[in-house]
Amino acid sequence: MGSTIAQQLALRHPEKVNSVVLMCPWARCDNTAKAIFQHMVDCKRNVSPSEFSLFIQLLIYSKASWDNDKIFSELTEAREQASVEPNPQPLHGLEGQAAACIGHNVLDVLSEIKHAVLVIGGKQDIFTPVWMAQEVAGAIANAQLYLYEEAGHAFHWEKIEDFNPRIKNWLKEH
Repeated sequence: MGSTIAQQLALRHPEKVNSVVLMCPWARCDNTAKAIFQHMVDCKRNVSPSEFSLFIQLLIYSKASWDNDKIFSELTEAREQASVEPNPQPLHGLEGQAAACIGHNVLDVLSEIKHAVLVIGGKQDIFTPVWMAQEVAGAIANAQLYLYEEAGHAFHWEKIEDFNPRIKNWLKEH
């Protein structure tokens, strides 16, 4: 939800913003996105924590990560940890989060953002597909779009060696 919150901040309080990095953003939900958010809630309600974790991992990690033995092992371990998490997100928290995500619709006002904006994501993101990032970048006059090859929604972890210096340098310039 970080990109939606950042969009709202830049739109509602432009004086508090110098520049904006929007990671895997969307300006509106289509029917597929709405169904995914609702399915997330249904899964949280009806499956075990490890099964829910698997569903989220399938949405956010690219094939390249799943094919990497080290990352695959880490994903497996994370699912096991989900079963013993002492403070999991409550269902009502995810319901509220999903409703806010579904209700986010700012495509018609994104042109009001005058700051420098970096729209960044992964080309294999199935959770917030490329068209969503392209739509956001296209609606903001000062937006730059950068999409990583072989990366999904968790591109910032999958491409961390490039991501951290890229963002640091971009923010220094803007």
